[in-house]
Amino acid sequence: MRPRDGFYPNEGTTVTAQERWAHTLVQGLVRAGVQDVVISPGSRSTPIVHAVVAHESLRYHHVVDERSAAFFALGQARVTDRPTALLCTSGTAAAHYLPAVIEASQSFVPLLVISADRPPELHQCGANQTVAQGGLFRDFVRHAADLGSPPLGTERLNAEALNAETLNHGSEDVEHIALRSVFRKAVQCVAATRYPVSGPVHLNVPARKPLEPGASASAPSSTAPSSTAPLPTTCVHRPMVTASDEGVRAIMRACSKPDGSLAKGIVVAGPASLSQIDAQEEVQALSDTTGFPLWGDATSQLRALSSLMKTVDLEGLTVVLGTSGARHVDPEVIVQLGHAPIGRGWERMVSRAKRVVLTEFGWPDPSSNAESIVIGDLRSTLHRVVGMLKEERRAPRDAQCYERWQTLARCGREARDEVLARAGDRLTEGGVVRAAVSALPNDSLLVLGNSLPVRHADVWADAPPKSAGVLSQRGASGIDGAVSGATGAAQISGRPTLLVVGDVSLAHDLGGLMIAARCSTPLVVVVIHNNGGRIFEQLPVAERTPELLPHLVMPDMVGARDSSFQHAAECFGVRYERPTDLATLKRCAEASLGQSACTLIEARVPDSGAQQQASALDMAIEQRLETCGLA
Repeated sequence: MRPRDGFYPNEGTTVTAQERWAHTLVQGLVRAGVQDVVISPGSRSTPIVHAVVAHESLRYHHVVDERSAAFFALGQARVTDRPTALLCTSGTAAAHYLPAVIEASQSFVPLLVISADRPPELHQCGANQTVAQGGLFRDFVRHAADLGSPPLGTERLNAEALNAETLNHGSEDVEHIALRSVFRKAVQCVAATRYPVSGPVHLNVPARKPLEPGASASAPSSTAPSSTAPLPTTCVHRPMVTASDEGVRAIMRACSKPDGSLAKGIVVAGPASLSQIDAQEEVQALSDTTGFPLWGDATSQLRALSSLMKTVDLEGLTVVLGTSGARHVDPEVIVQLGHAPIGRGWERMVSRAKRVVLTEFGWPDPSSNAESIVIGDLRSTLHRVVGMLKEERRAPRDAQCYERWQTLARCGREARDEVLARAGDRLTEGGVVRAAVSALPNDSLLVLGNSLPVRHADVWADAPPKSAGVLSQRGASGIDGAVSGATGAAQISGRPTLLVVGDVSLAHDLGGLMIAARCSTPLVVVVIHNNGGRIFEQLPVAERTPELLPHLVMPDMVGARDSSFQHAAECFGVRYERPTDLATLKRCAEASLGQSACTLIEARVPDSGAQQQASALDMAIEQRLETCGLA
C-alpha cells in the first residue's frame, strides 16, 4: 500500500480509524522533512510501522535494542542536521531512549521520539504493558505532545470534544478536521526539533485496536469517505538568528585595548557540530586579522586549519594547552566560539582573561564570568567583526607576544614528537590514536569516544584531512552508545567512518556491533584496550585516595588481562584485526576504510601507559620551556 496525497491510504476501501490516524501522522512527518525512521519491534506501534513502510519517501532502519536505536538515530541526525524519527512500542521501550535524548538535548541535535501508547481507557487500571508515558523525558525535550486517540470503530469524533471555533467550517466532515489536526501536530513536532532551539521532541501516540492494517469481518471498520480534500501544505521556515550590532561591537571592544591597539588574545573553539566546518574561512580570517592564535580542540571542526594559519602553529599550541605547559599561556582576552575546549589549560586561562562568547545555542559559560555572550549565526557574525576590524585598521599585533606564542607551539610539537619517537613502533595510547587518525581518507568521518580517546586526539594526533568531519558525544559526555552512534553516522552519510573508542565504552555498547555488522559503508572501530577506565589514574583521586582506583578503573568489567573482543566481533559477524605494532595498525585501518563493511581493530596497550605517557610529555615540554627561558 502506497500513500497518496490525501488523508487516506486507499480511498474507497475498508480501513480502520487507527489506520487513517497513522497514515495521516506519517504524511505530516514527511511533509515536515523527516526522511529516516528507526524502528524497534513491538505490537502497539503496528499501525505506525505499517504507515512508515508503506510510504515510498521514507527510509526505515530496524534496530532491536531501543538504546542502540536511539544512538543510531542520534548519529544520523548529527550528520544530516535534520531529525531522524525513533519509533517504539508502549511500556518501558521509550525509557531506553533517555540517554540519547539527554545527549541530543545537551548537544542541540534534532531528534524525534515517537512512542506508541495504550489509549486513555487502559491507563491506571492495571492494564498490561501500560505506564504513564506522558512527560517521560521531562526537561530534556524541547516539546512534548500527545496525539490523542482515534475514534472508536465507525464512530465519528464527538463534536463536543472539539473546539467550537474549529467546527466553524460549514459542512466540513468533523473527522476530517480531526485528522487535519493530526497532520498539524506532526508538522509542529518536527519543527520543534529545530526551532527555537534544536533538540529532541517527544510525540506520544495512543493506539486502539485493531492495530493491524485492514479490517476483518468482526473488527470495527469503516469505508474511507469519498472526500478528496487534499492534505494541508503547511511548511515551516526557520529564521536565521543574526547577532545584534551591539553584540558585534562587544566583540570589537574585547579584541582591543583602550588605546585602540589589538589586545593579546586567543580564539578558542570546543566541541561543535559538522556545520562549523563551513565557518573555517571566517575563523581563519579572524585569526589572521587580529593575530590571535586559534586553539581549536579535536572536536571543533577547525583543526584542519593548522596548515593554513598565518599566526601560530595550531598543532603545537594544542599540545601545550593539553599539558602542564598550559600555565604559560596567559592571554588578556579570549574569543570563545561555542562550547569551551576540553584541554587542561582551560580552567586556569578562563579565570584570568577577559572573555567574549559567540554562540548559536545555549549558554556556554560554566565558569559564569564571560564579559559578553553574543548570540547569532557564527559565520555572519565573524564576517562582520573582521570587516569592522579591517575598516578601523587596528594597530598590528605585539611582536614579542607573537614570538612567545610561536615558541610555546614549537616546544609542544617537538616534545610530542620526542615522546612518540621513544616508543618507536610499539602500541601506546598516543601512538595508536595518531596512527589511526592518520589513516583517514578525504571526505571521511572521525568519531571520538569520550574519556581518554577524545583527549588523546587533542594532544597526540595531527589534524585529519580538511574535508573530514569530527563527531563526538560531548553534550553530556557519556560513554554509552558510541558504536551505535558511529554506525548511524556512517550509514546515513555514506562516508568512510573511523571510531576511536575505549574498552569500557565498547563493552558498554557491544549490542551496537549487531547493527554495525549490517553497515554497508566502511566503518572501522579502533578500540584502545587498556584493561579498564584509565582516565582515573590521571585524576586527583589517584594521588589522594589510590585505594579507590580498583573501584573506578574496574578491569574486571572488560575481562581478564589477556582477554580480547575477538569473540564479540565473531558473534556479530564483524571483521576483526589485532595488530601488534603501529605500522600494521595503520595499514589495517587504511585497508578497512576502503571496504564496505565494519572492522573492529583491537589495540592492546599497557594498562597504565596513558598516565606514563602523559607524565613523559609534561616533562619533555618543561625541559624545552626551560631551555627557551619560559619555565
